[in-house]
Amino acid sequence: MLRKIARPMVASAYIADGVSTVKNAQQEVDTTATLIQRVRKMLPRQYRLAVPNNPVVLTQGIGAARIVAALALALGKAPRTSAAVLAAIEVPSLVGRNAFWEAQDPEVKRLRRSGFISDVALLGGLLIASADTAGKPGLKWRANKLVEDVTDDALRATKKARKATMNVIEH
Repeated sequence: MLRKIARPMVASAYIADGVSTVKNAQQEVDTTATLIQRVRKMLPRQYRLAVPNNPVVLTQGIGAARIVAALALALGKAPRTSAAVLAAIEVPSLVGRNAFWEAQDPEVKRLRRSGFISDVALLGGLLIASADTAGKPGLKWRANKLVEDVTDDALRATKKARKATMNVIEH
C-alpha cells in the first residue's frame, strides 16, 4: 500500500519538472550548454561528436524522458527501471541547476543550496525506489537459491544412483 502512494508522490515532482522543462526549454539553455561543454571535455575525442550540440533540443529531450520515466514510476510500470532512469537523468541536472558553489550573490547561493538539498533528497527517494523489490527476493538471492536447489537435487540423484548401483552389485 505504501508503495502505491509513495511512488506517485516522488514521481509528481519529476512530472511537473519535465513538463516545465519541455515548455520552457529556452530558460534552461545556459545550464544545458554548460553541461554539454563539461561532458564533451570529459569524453575521449572520438566520442565528443556523439553529444548533441543543440541545447534546446537536448533540454526538451531530457524533459520528455523525465516525464515518461516519472509516469512509469507513478503507475508502477517497471518502477525500479524508471526510478533508475530518473536518477541517471537527475544527477547532471542536479549539479548543473544547483551549482551553489559557483554563485557569488549570497541570496542566489542560498536558493541554489536549498534546491540542491531538495534535489538530493528526491534523488535518495529514487535510489530507494530503484532498489525496492516490493517484498520479493532480489536477483542475487534467487540466483543463490537456484544454485542451492540444483546442488541439492544433484546430491539426491547421486545418493539414489549410488543406492541403485549397490543394490545391483549385491544381487
